[in-house]
Amino acid sequence: MEIAIALMMVLLASLHTFFAIKACKAVVDISPGRKRLWCMLSLVFGPAGYYFYQGLIPCDMIHED
Repeated sequence: MEIAIALMMVLLASLHTFFAIKACKAVVDISPGRKRLWCMLSLVFGPAGYYFYQGLIPCDMIHED
């Protein structure tokens, strides 16, 4: 079970990294500094928001022991 959790965490982190890289390489009309700021904010708050949302879901409704 721990391997599955570790694999899911790695996949989630790589997904957020992939989207941050795509955002940094996107052609938009903003300064490079502001673009880097948005990439860093998405890397920090993307996974944090996901885990906060997962913490709000009552687990006994999903899986009963």
